[in-house]
Amino acid sequence: MCPRNSDISNRVRVALNTHSLELARAKRDALVITDDNYWQALALKAEAKGGITDATRAVQEHLDKAASSRALAYGFDYKPISQRREERALEEALARTEKLAKNYAPGTPPPISETAALLGGVERPNAGSMTVAEVFELYVAEIAFDAQRKKSPAQRNSWEKAKRTSINYFVQAIGNKKMGVIERRHALEYRNWWTDRIKNGDDCGDRPTPYTANRRIGNMRSLYREYFSYKGEEDRSNPFRRISFKEDRSTKRNGPRLRQTG
Repeated sequence: MCPRNSDISNRVRVALNTHSLELARAKRDALVITDDNYWQALALKAEAKGGITDATRAVQEHLDKAASSRALAYGFDYKPISQRREERALEEALARTEKLAKNYAPGTPPPISETAALLGGVERPNAGSMTVAEVFELYVAEIAFDAQRKKSPAQRNSWEKAKRTSINYFVQAIGNKKMGVIERRHALEYRNWWTDRIKNGDDCGDRPTPYTANRRIGNMRSLYREYFSYKGEEDRSNPFRRISFKEDRSTKRNGPRLRQTG
């Protein structure tokens, strides 16, 4: 039986450039192993970033655009279910459901894509969907351009190293969170993590100073503020606001004490 056209179109052919059957099989097996390793690498990358990669983000953007177009075709603006839940617009929800039902015979379920478009089953990509590590790469590449522009290569490396170390400490202590889910409780948890290190030392027994902790916390505060400002959310509340350690003689004698700063 001949394969269907769709089966043929989905195949990928690779020339092995040999007339030897044995060599061709060896090359084929090598390509299979390479392909498996490639997909495994993508899976590990996605796992390390909480399931988010450039590819998954692109897919989400296409799903959002498709859902918006379908909703407009029915005469409605697209609203993700999270937004509709906040609005609690029962009458509109019923109108959307009735509009969808009229297009299909009784007992015939509408396609999932149609249902998702009218009832908000596709969450829209947003600034908060990027992880801390991803945002830092964007910060270095684009957001903090002015801060690096007049630095020499050595100065830029030193600047980036200090910033990256701060971000790595946060990821180590709290996790590579999506920016949109970071709350005040995470910032306080991070402060407490530094408090413990100042009091008891790190894994090597070294005790950082309040000045060092303030720099690390300050870099996370700056990253959060500048990223969301870059995304047009200048008024977003910063969970790292007004958190620092007091740097004076009493701190050195009695341990860390918090100071609320503006």
